[in-house]
Amino acid sequence: SRTVRAGESVLDCGTGTGILAILAAKEGARPVIAIEKDKSMAEVALNNVKSSGMADKVQVYCKDAAAHKQAMSVVVMSMMDTC
Repeated sequence: SRTVRAGESVLDCGTGTGILAILAAKEGARPVIAIEKDKSMAEVALNNVKSSGMADKVQVYCKDAAAHKQAMSVVVMSMMDTC
């Protein structure tokens, strides 16, 4: 809640499980875009977004974050093994 404010646009790069995107959406960020390069992890993120009730607020994409061209207010990431 100290990083994301209601109404800000958020890009979660390498979303993994989608937790940061979900938390941003719960704080009122719009839009929230979660990008994951790994197909199986993107599916996990999508399932978690749906389970959290945030499917109408978080868009999950399976692609390289470098391909994202839309300007965003906040970029978040939690890279555990690579940067």
